Amino acid sequence: MRNVRGIDVSFFTTSLRPLLLIPCLAASGCLFETPSSSFADRADAEHSELFHKGWLPEWIPPSAKRIREKHDIDSNATLIRFEFSPPDHPPFGKACVETTHEALEFTWLDAYWWPTHDVLARMPHVYHCPLDSGYLAIPAEGGLAYFWRTRA
Repeated sequence: MRNVRGIDVSFFTTSLRPLLLIPCLAASGCLFETPSSSFADRADAEHSELFHKGWLPEWIPPSAKRIREKHDIDSNATLIRFEFSPPDHPPFGKACVETTHEALEFTWLDAYWWPTHDVLARMPHVYHCPLDSGYLAIPAEGGLAYFWRTRA
């Protein structure tokens, strides 16, 4: 029993302590918001606000399907994975230009559907997308694209 000026304060220091954590946890949850979305195809994604808000780049091709995205609201780090069909082919317009593997910058953001940095770095087709502050990688078999943004 702890007494302060004759008052038992043990109730306040032990029983109410968990309640003090609630605002702290709520605040930290806001600091690390990483929403994710998935869409059947580009038309489905266009019904969301993600193109308008800049989370999905406009150059994503019309044939894009099985689109997955995850982004961090605070840092603007972004992961996007989608499949595409011919005649669409990378770099999907003029937004991205071919680059070297050494020039790639990776993000801390991760998802269960996202390949490791080593796998991305070994993909034969890599592009820098300066307007979107990101990078695009295409595996050798094609038909699949990985775009990531390290920051805004």
